[in-house]
Amino acid sequence: MQVKELTFTYPDAAQPSLRNISFDMNQGQILGIIGGTGSGKSSLVQVLLGLYPADKGSIDLYRDGCSPRNLEQWRSWIAYVPQKVELFKGTIRSNLTLGFNREVSDQELWQALEIAQAKDFVSEKEGLLDALVEAGGRNFSGGQKQRLSIARAVLRQAPFLILDDATSALDTITESKLLKAIRENLPNTSLILISQRTSTLQMADQILLLEKGELLAVGKHEELMKTSQVYREINASQHGKED
Repeated sequence: MQVKELTFTYPDAAQPSLRNISFDMNQGQILGIIGGTGSGKSSLVQVLLGLYPADKGSIDLYRDGCSPRNLEQWRSWIAYVPQKVELFKGTIRSNLTLGFNREVSDQELWQALEIAQAKDFVSEKEGLLDALVEAGGRNFSGGQKQRLSIARAVLRQAPFLILDDATSALDTITESKLLKAIRENLPNTSLILISQRTSTLQMADQILLLEKGELLAVGKHEELMKTSQVYREINASQHGKED
């Protein structure tokens, strides 16, 4: 992915939500994005997803040297999981395969569940993959719903996977296992992590720190701890010390 001088303004908005954002992301890398309310995180995601066109600048996606031919293919290249996810009434299987136009084997389903750290609790359900899911997934916890939604995204095998605060309901140990499993099992998938927690981003190859729609700093966690006062303050507010 290559983003050059991206500027974006919502329709009828007086000021742009993103100003001159530029960064590169190589295939298989993990990119972290962090920033406070109004920093531009959500705006950047919506433009990356192709929901809004940029005012100026460019976004180029690549997979094995090729680019998407049209907007439909562009969107098919990106699997997206939001923070607040919903499951529909049916079974675990039907929720995981929602939108698929091909048969998905049990082996594929279990592998995706294992990557998403959902295999253990699904294995305990009566009916396993065919266990019932109530409307809204109300018979699952918030963390379980997030993991099932991540498993569904993993199944898509898209070149890009965006987790938009999609691990917020997980404890740090489970979250770490999940991210390591994605990196190990999907080495060619480019992972974009939007998070409020610096601990989530410590595996990232680079982190974008956004503030008021501008790119304030770029670097790994350790680098930003040394070079960015804002990043240190975010980290300290969460951990009470600069670790």
